[in-house]
Amino acid sequence: MNEEILDSNKLDDQTSTNFLKFIVPSLLGVGLFLIPVEFQGKMTVVLGMLAELIKSAIGDGMGLVATFIFVSSAILSLYYSLFPESW
Repeated sequence: MNEEILDSNKLDDQTSTNFLKFIVPSLLGVGLFLIPVEFQGKMTVVLGMLAELIKSAIGDGMGLVATFIFVSSAILSLYYSLFPESW
């Protein structure tokens, strides 16, 4: 009988953990993509606000940053495709 109660408690812990793993990213996505905010006199979503802040901080170097991210992603993808980790 006690084993059944312990198994039930373990199942409840797993269920609440799985629920949190689902709800936290979902709420983060809703906050980033769906909730409008006013920023610099216009309505935008939080992700748009973050993009504007990054664009104003980087300025004219945005092309270089984008190119660096693109090329480094391609190089790392190629490297890990050719030399896969053996875990």
